[in-house]
This record gives sequence, structure tokens and C-alpha cells, in this order.
Amino acid sequence: MLGWENEMLGAKVSKMETLIGDVIARVVEDALADKMKKSEFL
Repeated sequence: MLGWENEMLGAKVSKMETLIGDVIARVVEDALADKMKKSEFL
């Protein structure tokens, strides 16, 4: 029972880490895109 619960927890944690990584990557890309747009206008 414990082993199974730990596996489920591990899967959930890795999924969360993947989601967080995707969000961070998206935020960074958006920030870079904003900087590029602003520099084009200057």
C-alpha cells in the first residue's frame, strides 16, 4: 500500500514539476518577446 502511494505521489510531483517548468518557460518567452517588441519601437 505504501509503495503504491509513494509511486502515485512521485508521479504527481513529476507532473507538477513539468507543469511549473512549462509555465516558467512560457513566462520567460513572453518577457523576451515583450523586450523584443519594445526595442523595435525605440
